[in-house]
Amino acid sequence: MNKFPVTILTGYLGAGKTTLLKSLLDYAKENGPRIAILMNEFGEIDVDAKIIKSSNFDLVELAGGCVCCSLTGEFNAALLELASMKNPPEHVIVETTGLAEPDAIIVDLQEAIDVARLDSVVTLVDCDAFTKYPSLGHTGRVQIEMADLLILSKADLVDKSIIADISEKLREINDRALIAVSENGKVSPQLILANRSDKVAGVDKSKINRNHLQQIQSFVVPLEQPLMEERFNEFVYGIDSSIYRAKGFVKLTDGRIILFNYVAGRADSEEWQDQIDNSYIVFISTQNITEEIKINLEEGLAACIED
Repeated sequence: MNKFPVTILTGYLGAGKTTLLKSLLDYAKENGPRIAILMNEFGEIDVDAKIIKSSNFDLVELAGGCVCCSLTGEFNAALLELASMKNPPEHVIVETTGLAEPDAIIVDLQEAIDVARLDSVVTLVDCDAFTKYPSLGHTGRVQIEMADLLILSKADLVDKSIIADISEKLREINDRALIAVSENGKVSPQLILANRSDKVAGVDKSKINRNHLQQIQSFVVPLEQPLMEERFNEFVYGIDSSIYRAKGFVKLTDGRIILFNYVAGRADSEEWQDQIDNSYIVFISTQNITEEIKINLEEGLAACIED
């Protein structure tokens, strides 16, 4: 069984997690990825569907093949139940409570759960609250330390000059994560979901998506020949720092197929059991992907081909 990716969404009470979840659900309805959202309670998520009582969660079926789940049992058991669904999710988002530290869930996903894997940790930082109450406390600090992506929410409520100061303070705690600025809960879904491009016919090698806050640029490198695993692992360590995410299917010279995932300098892969039509890697950045970076990526992958 292929593992589905799990994003942990954390951040203090009132940071905007529910607003972000709503925007991701809206995106899923329009673009088709089946996502499941695991919450401690349904909260303010608007649902127009019948609640189905299940052994490990209350399940609400949403439009577009998505589901929203209120946890009533153990986390591991809930994920097992999602995996056993007729149409299991393609991505799971776990919203923790504002008072929760994400370490335990991270450890479970990395060590104890067979049906899911950790994709990324996203932490919302309320700019307005951070300015008024700069003392983070232990929980707030851990939420920031664990993050792959730090989203500065409610940026419209503070002076623009303060954003740089907040970013600098966050960098002192976590110098690895990407920092993205969000107003009204808007952030590019690509940064969180990193949808697979095998669902898009005729992938454009320089596809650019924009919203009113920031530019997201993605660059696709098709892999027409199998790669040597050892050389590919060396390539991963040299990925340019401007690349926040990389994801794709890689055929290896020993016949295996791996699903490769890279986020904020952290890389992992898993053996993929199903057949795939195309082998490729998508590179995602919030900065301009220059021709030099593209050439280096292409040449680096070409060097992984067996001589």
